[in-house]
Amino acid sequence: IPTAAMPSSLTEAGMSATIEVSAPPAATFTKPFSLAGASSAAFVSASPSVVQLQQAGTTPLTIILRNVAGGYCASAGACSAIVGGLPAAWVSSSLSGSLRSVTVQPQQGSAAGAKASSISSGGVTFSFAVEHTLPPATASPVDGVCSGGTTLTITAVGWGSVVSDTADVEVTIGGAAASVSSISSSTAYTTTLTAVAPKLSGGPGEAAGVATFGGVSSSFLWECFDPPHLAVSPATAPLKALNSLGQAAVVELSLSGFPQVTRAGDVSVYFGATLCDGTECAVRAFSNFIGGVSVSVSVPPSASAGAVTLLVSFAGRAAPPSWGDASADYVRSPKSASAPFTYFVPPPVVASALWCAECANPSGSGLPCISSGRCGGAS
Repeated sequence: IPTAAMPSSLTEAGMSATIEVSAPPAATFTKPFSLAGASSAAFVSASPSVVQLQQAGTTPLTIILRNVAGGYCASAGACSAIVGGLPAAWVSSSLSGSLRSVTVQPQQGSAAGAKASSISSGGVTFSFAVEHTLPPATASPVDGVCSGGTTLTITAVGWGSVVSDTADVEVTIGGAAASVSSISSSTAYTTTLTAVAPKLSGGPGEAAGVATFGGVSSSFLWECFDPPHLAVSPATAPLKALNSLGQAAVVELSLSGFPQVTRAGDVSVYFGATLCDGTECAVRAFSNFIGGVSVSVSVPPSASAGAVTLLVSFAGRAAPPSWGDASADYVRSPKSASAPFTYFVPPPVVASALWCAECANPSGSGLPCISSGRCGGAS
């Protein structure tokens, strides 16, 4: 039988084939025949056989059976399907040759793992198993300082039991143990807890996190960063915040380890309690560089001399992490840096200088050379 003409399965009862016999020098002859095949009913497959737990309740399951009775699971009333101990709703059924295809909709379970399943009709039951895999956990914010101390909200799905004691949960980030501080909420399906991130020795970048309960571990990713650094030039200004030309004083801020900005509003600047929102001061310009940003900002006036804190914070949209969805919104830890800024009383400035000839050549008359701003006391 030519390979291309071979049936895909020789167990299909009733399939036809032709055998060709060639034994030179005798003439070649052919003989058609039918494959008896196997007529016993059997389970063939269930698809998809693997699905994430949180998608199980919305992903239809198609079951393929061979050589079952013609009316097997042909309607909802004639069919019973169980997936992971929960009834699955009949969706559709079709027959093609000896193959019966039945589609059912499983329910959402509470725990991941292998799910013992079955389908029954007319007293005939077939057993099989599908896998509901554990989805990743989520952590918010998605980053924090590498020195530790960031409070995280971690949500895990599929642990299968209610968590009531923080001592029963273990969380690690980058291999270091985090402190689980509270269980915010918990059901058999989903648990939300808070934990304090540990100090990470690997430096800035991604770190693998794991939350474990009852032998079930949910993984997540997290980022750590070093705090931004601020350099100010110049770091002083006169009280009226005017330069020698009488124009608004401007300082240059260089921020390393700061997020990239796309508009002036992405940067929040405070001189003490004064926000530079365009009223008394404003961000004039910015320029991104690798690993940071440069910002030009005008200086607000001050009522008194002395040092204030110049605080710069990122106020833009949080960038998605490398593993995230670019269209989704994420929470990141605040990025800010501060430095001292000093206001001073400027020294007196001679605005003009006039001289009088009488003062240069006193007459000896005993009269003052300048009186009431006039030379020689002239009226």
